[in-house]
Amino acid sequence: GGPHCPSITDQQGEAMSVSADWSEVNELAADLGKAGLGAARKAQQVVAKAAADVQRTGAATAQQLFKPPPEGASTGATANSIGVDLENGGLAASIGPTTSYAAYLEFGTRRMSPRPFMGPALDAVEPSFTAAMGQLGGDIL
Repeated sequence: GGPHCPSITDQQGEAMSVSADWSEVNELAADLGKAGLGAARKAQQVVAKAAADVQRTGAATAQQLFKPPPEGASTGATANSIGVDLENGGLAASIGPTTSYAAYLEFGTRRMSPRPFMGPALDAVEPSFTAAMGQLGGDIL
């Protein structure tokens, strides 16, 4: 088991979000349904905390990476645009920036090297998310 590798989805230069395929979450969701509302609420809290952590970490990384050079102007728009959408009754989340050029920053272009900020944020939070969901699953089962 364990989660599949997180991935970042680029939607053709438009808004991008980080997502991960945790196949075990579907099984856990079914078990949560059997375990009752209290367990589902705890799972929603774990997802919401992890999403907020990814958002905060991504924004902090973006702020560090995109400091204005002496000749340029960084507005902080990408870092400030990182939002969270809770989905599937709060058991899933999409986290990502809404600036039109965020994908270029994350993945680079042929003239600019990548400066990833969302992928590393997801990588940093994923172990604690997996552990918390595992703990919840162990408590339920």
